[in-house]
Amino acid sequence: MSSSGYFERQVSLPWRDVAPEYRVWILHYDKALERRVRGRLSEFEAVARRHAHAWRVVDLAPLWARWIAAHELFAGLVELPDELPGVLPDFAGHVAATVSEELSACGSTDLLAIAGAGSLLGLSRVSSLIEKVAPQIPWPTRSSVSRAT
Repeated sequence: MSSSGYFERQVSLPWRDVAPEYRVWILHYDKALERRVRGRLSEFEAVARRHAHAWRVVDLAPLWARWIAAHELFAGLVELPDELPGVLPDFAGHVAATVSEELSACGSTDLLAIAGAGSLLGLSRVSSLIEKVAPQIPWPTRSSVSRAT
């Protein structure tokens, strides 16, 4: 079965009684397939919409470059890169805030796809990000569950 087939099987399930942290799905793939997966995001969107779920995407890949370039200590960090680990917790907070902002725009039956999570390697942990944002995943109300199932 293809990735989109597994996704369709998962997204077609009813969401009632499913806690937000169990509504986090991870598509793990070889880094060599990154362009192919990104190119097929529209297929995942079509599957989501076919099952009455709105679709949003947040891309984490460009966050590090923008964040570190705008950091007040950027010049010093360029000169003393050994000090970089000291700012990584702040960056992890920035990533969580970015995803939280996107989640706040989501309804209880919406899907938020997070692209570019591999760009966090060595900077932040995806598992920590999920722990931080999972409680903010909108919970289906009775009316939204009956519409989506």
